[in-house]
Amino acid sequence: MSKWNSKKPLATLALLAWLALTAATSSLPSARANSSYPFETRFEQDLSSIALKVPHVDGIQVTRVFDFIRTVVIRIDYAEGLPDSKRITSQNRVQEELQEESYIQAVERDSISCIPEDRSCPPWPGFVIGELMVMFVDVSTDPTIHPWPDGSTLVASNVAPTSLTLTWTSTRDGANIVDYRIFGSNNLFATVSNMTHSYFVAGLMPESPYSFRVGATNVYGDYFSSWTHSKLRLESAHVLVPKVLVHFAFRSRFGGYHDCSSFSEKA
Repeated sequence: MSKWNSKKPLATLALLAWLALTAATSSLPSARANSSYPFETRFEQDLSSIALKVPHVDGIQVTRVFDFIRTVVIRIDYAEGLPDSKRITSQNRVQEELQEESYIQAVERDSISCIPEDRSCPPWPGFVIGELMVMFVDVSTDPTIHPWPDGSTLVASNVAPTSLTLTWTSTRDGANIVDYRIFGSNNLFATVSNMTHSYFVAGLMPESPYSFRVGATNVYGDYFSSWTHSKLRLESAHVLVPKVLVHFAFRSRFGGYHDCSSFSEKA
Protein backbone atom coordinates (compact mmCIF):
# COMPACT_ATOMS: atom_id res chain seq x y z
CA MET A 1 0.00 0.00 0.00
CA SER A 2 1.39 3.37 -0.94
CA LYS A 3 2.04 6.14 1.52
CA TRP A 4 -0.80 8.13 -0.03
CA ASN A 5 -3.41 5.38 0.12
CA SER A 6 -2.54 4.61 3.74
CA LYS A 7 -3.55 8.14 4.70
CA LYS A 8 -7.00 8.03 3.05
CA PRO A 9 -9.55 6.13 5.15
CA LEU A 10 -13.00 5.78 3.64
CA ALA A 11 -14.44 8.24 6.15
CA THR A 12 -12.04 10.92 4.95
CA LEU A 13 -12.87 10.30 1.31
CA ALA A 14 -16.59 10.36 2.05
CA LEU A 15 -16.25 13.64 3.93
CA LEU A 16 -14.31 15.28 1.13
CA ALA A 17 -16.76 13.97 -1.43
CA TRP A 18 -19.66 15.44 0.52
CA LEU A 19 -17.83 18.74 0.95
CA ALA A 20 -16.99 18.92 -2.75
CA LEU A 21 -20.63 18.38 -3.72
CA THR A 22 -21.93 21.03 -1.32
CA ALA A 23 -19.12 23.62 -1.24
CA ALA A 24 -20.90 25.81 -3.75
CA THR A 25 -23.89 26.29 -1.45
CA SER A 26 -24.18 28.98 1.19
CA SER A 27 -25.05 26.50 3.94
CA LEU A 28 -21.46 25.54 4.66
CA PRO A 29 -19.52 27.60 7.24
CA SER A 30 -16.77 28.56 4.83
CA ALA A 31 -14.55 31.62 4.83
CA ARG A 32 -12.29 33.49 2.48
CA ALA A 33 -8.59 32.78 2.30
CA ASN A 34 -7.68 35.39 4.91
CA SER A 35 -9.05 33.05 7.59
CA SER A 36 -6.41 31.09 9.47
CA TYR A 37 -6.09 27.35 8.99
CA PRO A 38 -3.70 24.56 10.11
CA PHE A 39 -0.11 24.71 8.83
CA GLU A 40 -0.87 27.98 7.01
CA THR A 41 2.69 29.28 6.74
CA ARG A 42 4.22 25.96 5.72
CA PHE A 43 1.39 25.19 3.29
CA GLU A 44 1.64 28.52 1.46
CA GLN A 45 5.40 28.09 1.17
CA ASP A 46 4.85 24.65 -0.34
CA LEU A 47 2.26 26.04 -2.76
CA SER A 48 4.77 28.62 -3.97
CA SER A 49 7.44 25.95 -4.46
CA ILE A 50 5.06 23.63 -6.30
CA ALA A 51 3.89 26.45 -8.58
CA LEU A 52 7.50 27.04 -9.61
CA LYS A 53 8.08 23.33 -10.18
CA VAL A 54 4.98 22.34 -12.16
CA PRO A 55 4.89 23.42 -15.84
CA HIS A 56 2.23 25.90 -17.01
CA VAL A 57 1.30 26.94 -13.44
CA ASP A 58 1.58 30.66 -12.67
CA GLY A 59 0.48 30.41 -9.04
CA ILE A 60 -1.67 28.57 -6.50
CA GLN A 61 -3.98 30.33 -4.06
CA VAL A 62 -6.18 29.29 -1.14
CA THR A 63 -9.71 30.43 -1.99
CA ARG A 64 -11.88 28.87 0.74
CA VAL A 65 -11.33 27.67 4.29
CA PHE A 66 -13.46 25.10 6.11
CA ASP A 67 -11.83 25.22 9.54
CA PHE A 68 -14.33 22.86 11.19
CA ILE A 69 -12.84 19.96 9.20
CA ARG A 70 -9.28 21.30 8.68
CA THR A 71 -9.86 21.66 4.93
CA VAL A 72 -9.11 24.32 2.32
CA VAL A 73 -9.84 24.72 -1.37
CA ILE A 74 -6.98 25.84 -3.60
CA ARG A 75 -7.18 27.39 -7.05
CA ILE A 76 -4.47 26.90 -9.67
CA ASP A 77 -3.66 29.82 -11.97
CA TYR A 78 -2.56 28.59 -15.38
CA ALA A 79 -0.58 30.14 -18.19
CA GLU A 80 -2.86 32.06 -20.55
CA GLY A 81 -4.33 30.06 -23.41
CA LEU A 82 -3.48 26.65 -21.95
CA PRO A 83 -5.89 23.94 -23.25
CA ASP A 84 -7.96 21.92 -20.78
CA SER A 85 -5.98 18.74 -21.38
CA LYS A 86 -2.75 20.38 -20.22
CA ARG A 87 -4.52 22.12 -17.34
CA ILE A 88 -5.69 18.75 -16.06
CA THR A 89 -2.18 17.31 -16.45
CA SER A 90 -0.73 20.17 -14.38
CA GLN A 91 -3.51 19.81 -11.81
CA ASN A 92 -2.70 16.12 -11.41
CA ARG A 93 0.95 17.01 -10.89
CA VAL A 94 0.06 19.55 -8.19
CA GLN A 95 -2.11 16.92 -6.49
CA GLU A 96 0.73 14.40 -6.53
CA GLU A 97 3.17 16.91 -5.04
CA LEU A 98 0.79 17.79 -2.20
CA GLN A 99 0.07 14.14 -1.45
CA GLU A 100 3.74 13.65 -0.52
CA GLU A 101 3.55 16.11 2.39
CA SER A 102 3.29 14.43 5.80
CA TYR A 103 1.04 17.14 7.28
CA ILE A 104 -1.61 16.65 4.57
CA GLN A 105 -4.16 13.90 5.14
CA ALA A 106 -5.95 13.96 1.78
CA VAL A 107 -6.09 15.81 -1.55
CA GLU A 108 -9.12 15.43 -3.80
CA ARG A 109 -10.51 17.06 -6.91
CA ASP A 110 -13.40 19.45 -6.40
CA SER A 111 -16.20 17.28 -7.77
CA ILE A 112 -19.32 18.80 -9.29
CA SER A 113 -22.78 17.42 -9.88
CA CYS A 114 -24.82 18.00 -13.02
CA ILE A 115 -27.88 16.81 -14.88
CA PRO A 116 -27.02 15.31 -18.30
CA GLU A 117 -30.55 15.84 -19.60
CA ASP A 118 -30.33 19.63 -19.33
CA ARG A 119 -26.77 19.68 -20.70
CA SER A 120 -25.33 21.28 -17.57
CA CYS A 121 -22.49 18.74 -17.40
CA PRO A 122 -19.06 20.13 -18.29
CA PRO A 123 -16.92 18.62 -21.04
CA TRP A 124 -14.62 16.96 -18.48
CA PRO A 125 -15.19 14.03 -16.11
CA GLY A 126 -17.02 15.51 -13.14
CA PHE A 127 -14.55 17.86 -11.45
CA VAL A 128 -13.55 21.50 -11.58
CA ILE A 129 -10.39 22.09 -13.56
CA GLY A 130 -7.91 24.02 -11.45
CA GLU A 131 -9.41 23.35 -8.00
CA LEU A 132 -8.32 20.89 -5.32
CA MET A 133 -9.57 20.22 -1.80
CA VAL A 134 -6.86 19.69 0.82
CA MET A 135 -7.45 18.21 4.29
CA PHE A 136 -4.74 18.59 6.94
CA VAL A 137 -3.85 16.06 9.62
CA ASP A 138 -5.12 16.65 13.16
CA VAL A 139 -2.29 17.74 15.47
CA SER A 140 -4.38 19.35 18.19
CA THR A 141 -2.33 17.65 20.93
CA ASP A 142 1.08 18.95 19.79
CA PRO A 143 2.12 21.53 22.44
CA THR A 144 4.54 23.28 20.07
CA ILE A 145 1.64 24.04 17.69
CA HIS A 146 -1.28 24.19 20.15
CA PRO A 147 0.11 25.43 23.50
CA TRP A 148 -3.25 26.25 25.08
CA PRO A 149 -5.03 23.16 26.47
CA ASP A 150 -8.69 22.58 25.71
CA GLY A 151 -10.89 24.42 28.18
CA SER A 152 -8.40 27.24 28.74
CA THR A 153 -9.89 30.24 30.51
CA LEU A 154 -9.15 33.90 31.11
CA VAL A 155 -11.00 35.11 34.22
CA ALA A 156 -11.52 38.65 35.50
CA SER A 157 -11.90 38.94 39.30
CA ASN A 158 -11.67 41.56 42.07
CA VAL A 159 -13.32 44.02 39.73
CA ALA A 160 -13.28 47.63 40.98
CA PRO A 161 -14.17 50.90 39.23
CA THR A 162 -10.60 51.33 37.95
CA SER A 163 -8.92 47.94 38.37
CA LEU A 164 -9.28 44.17 38.22
CA THR A 165 -7.23 40.96 38.34
CA LEU A 166 -6.79 38.69 35.32
CA THR A 167 -6.02 34.99 35.78
CA TRP A 168 -5.37 32.57 32.94
CA THR A 169 -4.72 28.90 32.30
CA SER A 170 -1.11 27.75 32.02
CA THR A 171 0.04 26.55 28.61
CA ARG A 172 0.82 22.88 28.04
CA ASP A 173 4.02 21.24 29.20
CA GLY A 174 6.46 21.11 26.31
CA ALA A 175 5.18 24.31 24.70
CA ASN A 176 8.47 26.10 25.52
CA ILE A 177 6.67 29.32 26.48
CA VAL A 178 8.96 32.08 27.77
CA ASP A 179 6.46 34.85 28.56
CA TYR A 180 2.83 35.98 28.50
CA ARG A 181 1.57 39.29 27.12
CA ILE A 182 -1.52 40.98 28.56
CA PHE A 183 -3.60 43.18 26.27
CA GLY A 184 -6.56 45.39 27.09
CA SER A 185 -8.60 46.79 24.20
CA ASN A 186 -5.63 46.17 21.87
CA ASN A 187 -3.15 47.97 24.15
CA LEU A 188 -0.23 46.03 25.64
CA PHE A 189 -0.43 46.35 29.41
CA ALA A 190 2.47 44.13 30.40
CA THR A 191 4.76 41.21 29.57
CA VAL A 192 5.25 38.71 32.40
CA SER A 193 7.30 35.54 32.87
CA ASN A 194 6.10 32.07 31.99
CA MET A 195 5.75 31.34 35.72
CA THR A 196 3.11 34.07 36.13
CA HIS A 197 -0.57 33.26 35.56
CA SER A 198 -2.31 36.31 37.02
CA TYR A 199 -1.92 40.07 36.64
CA PHE A 200 -3.37 43.09 38.47
CA VAL A 201 -4.60 45.72 36.02
CA ALA A 202 -4.93 49.26 37.37
CA GLY A 203 -5.57 52.72 35.95
CA LEU A 204 -8.74 51.78 34.09
CA MET A 205 -11.54 54.22 33.32
CA PRO A 206 -14.80 53.81 35.25
CA GLU A 207 -17.94 53.01 33.26
CA SER A 208 -15.82 51.97 30.27
CA PRO A 209 -15.95 48.71 28.29
CA TYR A 210 -12.77 46.63 28.15
CA SER A 211 -11.73 43.58 26.16
CA PHE A 212 -8.82 41.56 27.54
CA ARG A 213 -6.68 38.82 26.08
CA VAL A 214 -3.46 37.01 26.94
CA GLY A 215 -0.91 35.81 24.41
CA ALA A 216 2.06 33.50 24.84
CA THR A 217 5.51 33.60 23.23
CA ASN A 218 7.75 30.55 22.92
CA VAL A 219 11.53 30.20 22.68
CA TYR A 220 11.38 30.39 18.87
CA GLY A 221 9.59 33.73 18.89
CA ASP A 222 6.23 32.27 17.85
CA TYR A 223 3.31 34.25 19.29
CA PHE A 224 0.05 32.50 20.25
CA SER A 225 -2.71 35.02 20.70
CA SER A 226 -6.20 34.80 22.21
CA TRP A 227 -8.33 36.46 19.54
CA THR A 228 -11.65 36.69 21.36
CA HIS A 229 -11.36 38.08 24.81
CA SER A 230 -12.74 38.44 28.30
CA LYS A 231 -15.18 41.32 27.93
CA LEU A 232 -16.76 43.44 30.66
CA ARG A 233 -17.79 47.01 31.43
CA LEU A 234 -16.45 48.73 34.54
CA GLU A 235 -18.99 50.66 36.59
CA SER A 236 -18.79 53.44 39.12
CA ALA A 237 -19.31 50.96 41.97
CA HIS A 238 -17.94 47.50 42.64
CA VAL A 239 -19.66 45.05 40.32
CA LEU A 240 -20.15 41.35 39.84
CA VAL A 241 -18.60 39.97 36.67
CA PRO A 242 -21.12 38.01 34.59
CA LYS A 243 -20.28 35.08 32.37
CA VAL A 244 -17.09 35.82 30.45
CA LEU A 245 -16.52 34.29 27.04
CA VAL A 246 -12.96 33.11 26.56
CA HIS A 247 -11.81 32.04 23.13
CA PHE A 248 -8.15 31.19 22.54
CA ALA A 249 -6.78 31.01 19.01
CA PHE A 250 -3.18 30.91 17.93
CA ARG A 251 -0.79 30.51 15.04
CA SER A 252 2.80 29.21 15.02
CA ARG A 253 5.73 29.43 12.68
CA PHE A 254 4.54 26.13 11.20
CA GLY A 255 1.19 27.70 10.36
CA GLY A 256 -0.61 25.72 13.04
CA TYR A 257 -3.97 27.10 14.14
CA HIS A 258 -6.31 26.11 16.98
CA ASP A 259 -9.07 27.57 19.04
CA CYS A 260 -11.17 26.66 22.06
CA SER A 261 -13.93 28.44 23.95
CA SER A 262 -15.32 28.33 27.45
CA PHE A 263 -17.48 30.31 29.84
CA SER A 264 -16.66 31.19 33.42
CA GLU A 265 -18.54 32.96 36.19
CA LYS A 266 -16.63 35.02 38.70
CA ALA A 267 -17.80 37.36 41.42
